[in-house]
Amino acid sequence: RGGAKNVCTPLHAALLEAQFFIRHGELPSLSVQQLIDCHNPENAANYGCQGGHAMSTFYYLQIAGGLQSERDYPFEGKQGACRYVLGQDVVQVNDIFGLSGEKAMRHFIHRKGPVVAYVNPALMINDYTGGVISHDARACNPHPSRLTHMVVIVGYGQSRAGVPYWIVRNSWGPRWGYAGYAYVERGTNACGIERVVILAAIE
Repeated sequence: RGGAKNVCTPLHAALLEAQFFIRHGELPSLSVQQLIDCHNPENAANYGCQGGHAMSTFYYLQIAGGLQSERDYPFEGKQGACRYVLGQDVVQVNDIFGLSGEKAMRHFIHRKGPVVAYVNPALMINDYTGGVISHDARACNPHPSRLTHMVVIVGYGQSRAGVPYWIVRNSWGPRWGYAGYAYVERGTNACGIERVVILAAIE
């Protein structure tokens, strides 16, 4: 129970770590175990990397008070009793909201840091080893009903050939793509990546 959920939990913590670094110049190590132990509502536990799980995770942190450090709440690799201590959190989630569109996404990433995006899972090519993944609406329907896989967009750039791209972190571990990352064409809503985006702004 909770195994699928735990796959994406490190992505949520990493997103908040990156925002903290951009804001304070220090990179904290945040507790993944707190999210495993304490955020387990039955209506969200089976989302894994799908649908509303990121939103429910950020709502949990906003209501609970925040996320502790890895040092104070170390990783154990399995779900246990919640041991969160109010007041010992390192980051607090101040606001949660959504947006869409390349320009708005780029603006937020530049100012605040990574965002969560939902994509058609066909985007995540099993044998991807490099290059910019281009948009193909026939092979990868961008309709909102097909956006069931969560990724984190950590940055953006442009290839030597002039193709704009997003830098995307997947949830399949470091053996996939570029150590767990991929380049996805930017500005074309490739596989719906620019349609459903969730932001969690820290205090």
